[in-house]
Amino acid sequence: MKERNVPGVGSKLKELRVSLDKNQKEFAAMLGVRQSTLSSYENDVSIPSIDVLYDIATKFGISLDWMFGLSDSMTREISNLGDVFRMFFEMDELDGLRYEVECDDLAIAEQDDTWPAACIKFYRDLPFHDLNKLFFDTMQEYEHIRQEFNDCYMSLESYEGWEKEAIKKGEVYLIDKKERINLNAAERAKIRKQILIAQLRYRDVRQMIAIANKASDQVEAEYPDIDIREKERLIDERFTKMAHEYEDTMLPGLIKETEEERKIRNERFASRKRYSDDEDPDTN
Repeated sequence: MKERNVPGVGSKLKELRVSLDKNQKEFAAMLGVRQSTLSSYENDVSIPSIDVLYDIATKFGISLDWMFGLSDSMTREISNLGDVFRMFFEMDELDGLRYEVECDDLAIAEQDDTWPAACIKFYRDLPFHDLNKLFFDTMQEYEHIRQEFNDCYMSLESYEGWEKEAIKKGEVYLIDKKERINLNAAERAKIRKQILIAQLRYRDVRQMIAIANKASDQVEAEYPDIDIREKERLIDERFTKMAHEYEDTMLPGLIKETEEERKIRNERFASRKRYSDDEDPDTN
């Protein structure tokens, strides 16, 4: 059967590519197709397969209704709680933007006579996540604007105008997605050890400084007359060796401490789930 082309899909694909500031070669690589294939899509010579369309929709948060000319909104509209979950899960895959999740312990909250809360935290000045600052500053402004609108001090026109300006400002900052890698048990264990070593160095930063100073003093005493570059190299070697010895001594304790914390965290999670299930009317 001859493939039926859908009018507008090619132009929508091109519009999406241009909005991402990508050329055909770059965009084709993102889609996992040849540049010639993408060109045929954009020129309505052929239509993307269902798999390609699904990949586009999920990867870029694009509405298929928009793709087929049935909606004016490029992005997916939120119509159910699953869409909200999907939004947060997709945000966790973004480079340059990082959030933390904190949930109150239900039993403790009840004892303290407080409302349990799930908090999504974007730390403003988080290293290696430069977009957190812009997000924080925008949310800080949004907190005020939203309150003004909800308290009827601001018109709908002004409120929606602010939203459009905020969105327009954010569209300048393109975000790449982190690649999720399926690691085996040995690879995950190796990375966990690297994370723990980084945590150890951060936690014991004063000890690391003391080790660096000790390495420098030793080299200075042993090689007072050598070239400065050679001296720096020897200090670096001595520090690396001494730091590794310190890490080898301290790491087992940190691993045990981390496993104990994980055990407590898992027990709390199981307790929260049982507590939530008891309150869920659908389970009773």
